[in-house]
Formats: sequence, C-alpha cells, structure tokens
Amino acid sequence: MSIEEFMAKGMELKNAIALQRLVGLKFCKDQDEIPPKARRPMRDFKYHMPICQAIAQARTIGLTLGLAIEDNFCLPGASVFGLTKFAYSFYPHHVKDQEAASKLDAVFKERDSLIPLGTYQAIVISPFDRLQIEPDVIIAYGVPGQVGRIAKAFTWFGELVPALYFGGLGCSAIVLSHVKQQPVLCVPAGGEKVLAGTNDFEMSIVFPAGQLDKALEGFYATQRILPYPTVCTTMMNEPSVPEDYRITYKELTKTN
Repeated sequence: MSIEEFMAKGMELKNAIALQRLVGLKFCKDQDEIPPKARRPMRDFKYHMPICQAIAQARTIGLTLGLAIEDNFCLPGASVFGLTKFAYSFYPHHVKDQEAASKLDAVFKERDSLIPLGTYQAIVISPFDRLQIEPDVIIAYGVPGQVGRIAKAFTWFGELVPALYFGGLGCSAIVLSHVKQQPVLCVPAGGEKVLAGTNDFEMSIVFPAGQLDKALEGFYATQRILPYPTVCTTMMNEPSVPEDYRITYKELTKTN
C-alpha cells in the first residue's frame, strides 16, 4: 500500500469514528530511512524525548519525528524497541517490594525480548494527515467508545484484542502489536501521562498497518449491531434490539 493509499484509508477510519489524528510508526533498520523532513529531537529541539512524547507531538501538533538511541530520553522504552538494552525494575518506585516487582519485571523482560538489539536503528512517527512513511503499525487515540469500535472491528473476524496493564511502558504495546501482528489495547500508564500529557479520558489501540483494510471492513460490518455514534434511548424504558437478534426474554415464550 502506498503512502497516499494509507493516508486515504486512514482518514476514512478517522472520519468514520471522529478520531483524533491517526499516527503511523515505522521501524527503521537504518537511520537513512528517516525522512529528510522529519524532526530529530536532539538536532532540532536540543533535548531528549521519550517515545510517548514523540507520539503525542505527532498526534496533537502534527510533527513527523525520527528517533534513534541518541534522541531517546527513556531507556526502558528504547530497550523494548531494540534501540539499546537496559536492565529495568519496577522496584522501588512503582511497587512495595521485590516480590511485587518480580511479577511486573517479568512482563517487561518478556516485552524486552521481542526485538533483539540491533534489529532496528531508529523509529519514525508520523501523523496520517501528513504521512511521510509507509507505517508498520497504526496508533489510534480516543475515548473508550471510539477505541472500542476499532477493537470491535477486529472481533468481526474472530480476533481477540488483548490488553495488559502493568503500570508502565505503555509504548511496549506497539512492539507487541508489531511482532505478534495483532491489535492491542492500551490504557495509558504513568510515564505517558506525566511525560507526554495523555489525558485522563484517553486510551489507544495499536494494530499492524497491513490490517487497515480489515479494520475498515470490520467497522462497517459491525455498524448495525454497535452503531457509532452510539445513542442509548432506553435507559428508563425496556430496551430493544434488532428483531433477528434473538437474545431477549421473548425467546423463552417461544420454547415453552
């Protein structure tokens, strides 16, 4: 799929659910793959930047950013992306003791092993309305109802959409989605909220860019059973569902 096709189909999904900007992320085997017009945190801004902050700048301001290890602020995040390798523990800042840390650290180690060191030299993050790369993954932020509609699109095909919250390194969901080639839900963790300004009402879903057509097809296919925008008119009355959706008490009278 060309950049132009990605942009057109991404904008179709964005407009269908009234999303914020979609963001594309590309894993680069060489820094030469970073587009010439992409901003580099250290070169252009003179400061280091965590990956979550770069995503925030792409989706809110509309910047395209290229990050290599020399641009990264957060070493655990850079480690998960394979740009370096960094030994990290949730103790003592996030948990009460080493025993509690061992459970969360195990998740970090699992995510950290997904991309070996040296596989990629940089990443590029670009907003879909100004897309400069053919993305490997797509990141969509919104309120739960919007993000849930994208997840619902994938369940049309019988896919499960996992979410695993372990209190940090929300960016590792991007790596999981890329390596496993599956959609992943993400509740913003502490770092993303503190360092990147993600709002209290926001969450995100990450899915492989090659599955954008599937996301669109599944969205339209599930509009009848879960329309968006969703309007509830029965909170104080008996609900109704499509006549052929036989899940209500009326089915009991037919069998008796």
